[in-house]
Amino acid sequence: MSVFAYELKLRDFQALDQESIYQTQMFLNSALRGPHIRLLSYVSAVRPDKFEAMRRTQMSKLRNDLARAYMEEEARSLRHLLEIDPAWSMRHYLISFGQPLRALEEEGDARIVAPSPPTSDEYDETADYLSPRKANRKYIKVISSYEFKPQTFTWDNPFASLVTGADGRMIVCLDAQRISDHSVRLARDGLIALVNATGNNDEDSRELAQIAHAAMSAREEFYQIRMLILLEDANPQRLLERSERIIQSYRAHISFSPLRGQQRSAIEYFGDNPKPSTAETDHPALGVMLPIIVSGLAGVQNNPVPDGIYLGQRKGLAGAYGAKHGMMQRLGPAYLNGWLANNTAYHTGFLGRTGSGKSVALMAMLARERAINDVPIVLLEPMGNAPKLARLLAGDPKMTLHRLTWSSIQINPLDWVGSEEAEQTQHLHALLQIMLNRRFDNIEKGLTVSAMREVYRGLSPDDMTDPERVPLLQDFVQALYELKDPQATYVARELDFLYVQGGYAAIFNAPTNLSLDFNGADLYDAQDVAGSDSTNEDFKTILYYTMLSSLIRTARREKQAGRARPRLIAVDEYYAMARNPFLRGRMEILIKTARNLGMGVWFAEQNLATFLGMEVAEAGASSLSGHFLKTNTTRWFIFKQDETEARLVAREFSTQIPESFIGTLPLARQGQAISVLDEQRTYLLDFNLLPSELEGLVRWKPAALELAAPRQKAVIAERATLIPPPTPIPVPAIPIPALVPA
Repeated sequence: MSVFAYELKLRDFQALDQESIYQTQMFLNSALRGPHIRLLSYVSAVRPDKFEAMRRTQMSKLRNDLARAYMEEEARSLRHLLEIDPAWSMRHYLISFGQPLRALEEEGDARIVAPSPPTSDEYDETADYLSPRKANRKYIKVISSYEFKPQTFTWDNPFASLVTGADGRMIVCLDAQRISDHSVRLARDGLIALVNATGNNDEDSRELAQIAHAAMSAREEFYQIRMLILLEDANPQRLLERSERIIQSYRAHISFSPLRGQQRSAIEYFGDNPKPSTAETDHPALGVMLPIIVSGLAGVQNNPVPDGIYLGQRKGLAGAYGAKHGMMQRLGPAYLNGWLANNTAYHTGFLGRTGSGKSVALMAMLARERAINDVPIVLLEPMGNAPKLARLLAGDPKMTLHRLTWSSIQINPLDWVGSEEAEQTQHLHALLQIMLNRRFDNIEKGLTVSAMREVYRGLSPDDMTDPERVPLLQDFVQALYELKDPQATYVARELDFLYVQGGYAAIFNAPTNLSLDFNGADLYDAQDVAGSDSTNEDFKTILYYTMLSSLIRTARREKQAGRARPRLIAVDEYYAMARNPFLRGRMEILIKTARNLGMGVWFAEQNLATFLGMEVAEAGASSLSGHFLKTNTTRWFIFKQDETEARLVAREFSTQIPESFIGTLPLARQGQAISVLDEQRTYLLDFNLLPSELEGLVRWKPAALELAAPRQKAVIAERATLIPPPTPIPVPAIPIPALVPA
């Protein structure tokens, strides 16, 4: 008999809505039309040594010292974590006896050679299990179904629960053979006769007769179905306890036999032998059940590969049974490689209540992107977190912490940031209106354009990039006076008395002294210019607006010169920006142009309402901006939310986040999140910090900042020693980067 084997790869059902699951099951209903099929689902622990070896292979190709140190720490930490908290990998193989499954081949599921089963002659059979003859092999125990109770079935309960609830290596075998219509008809008639003879008291027979009659009327097919579960364990007593736990846990759905004395013949089912034999009888099942069973098993996908930056540990709900009993399946490390083939960055939103871990997660991911991918990063934040990230990146020679204080900042409003006059005009209008805290009418806008053209007259492109040659605000004010127009004079006097001769002249009537090249790790600590004072808020808005404009300018000039490179711009507490319409508009421009310029924009905020503009709208701003940002943000990390906010998340992410995940948000612990990575990957995530990140971002006190530079060698060394491996591992030498000048 011809045998056709496939590796069945469905989308992970835990990340799909019910409609998508239903569509997948309908596809399987048409695809699984062979006379005899067998599904083999392999569940095995992710091997810490192999996982570490994969990461070390990647690490060996890196020349960046910081990246090597970071990945060294990650490799050791993950090995340690997987040894004390195992994660499981799943693979699903479908065997068709007699004919190929054309529908699968059309979908791109390539034919493969299914794994070979254990060889029975390598084991001695006892009454309850198979005992290995070689010391390096494990004990084997097989249990087999003899009754299904289809009225209780859903895709996740019990089938997905069997896989996700694994507590050790196992293989689940589903063997389904089609029953002829004639045999089904005889079975139905026999069941009806039995019901009549018992006076309708046999509930099981009555229900089966009704199901059989309905199925035949709908021209559905019947299958003889047997499910077997093979368990492996180094300890025979633990093996028996595991098998008994499965038998008792799922007895409401499936009746299992321990197959005493039949272990050697039972393992033949775990290969491509079409006619193995056991003494147990099977229960016939409807053809429409077959895709439910198959999808329940194969709809649990997990084969972690260290590709990109490390996020944390992926968790599963362990099906309905697991959710009911508080089980969370450990699915192993989750990684994100967010860079597209054209090196385009990705936009990301971080949502979470205070203390949920969103800001720490944002900074840790920035550090990982910077270290591993050598991506320039820019952080704008008002909460005093920038110094923490600075310490974490102490080994980066291109890291600069900018302490923004009103005694040290100089910002020239006349800096040329546009690619053409019209854009520069728009920029200057917005900035002047922010500075004067009012809107210009059309006449004032025209007058300021005339003054702008006058002060820029005769300057070359090189002049416009030289802070010492760019006109100052006093030159612009003088040009307004010289227009001899009453409205121009009024605007000139406002600017003159506030920013040219007034107390803020040292800040705004001087060449810009901030580094705005953004080619390393530029961390801007705005804590000292933040606060409840309205003046401080206005100044912070001016600062943020200037910096965002400069970012756009720098990226555009590099692209025009053929030197474009990706960057990540992170903004913590986005609401502080969203309240100002000019700043919000600048953010929109940044979002619109960022991808073309190779930049990714990351936001952190407490709740989705801010992104959608609801709170902003209450303050008198348009709510369209928030929806624009949400639509253009491709990746999300959603931490703890209250029930009202969780419902909003459910509504806005109805096609990306399953309802079962939404229920975890109000109960989420610090660091737990729903991660929406792409259309096919939505995870429950425990965002894990590496030891150096934990020390730098959580336990560290700001007073230790001054020690950052002298401690660089110690930081790099600590990354290699904080978590020693359980067995000696050769560690390549990690060059120590030069110290950043104090």
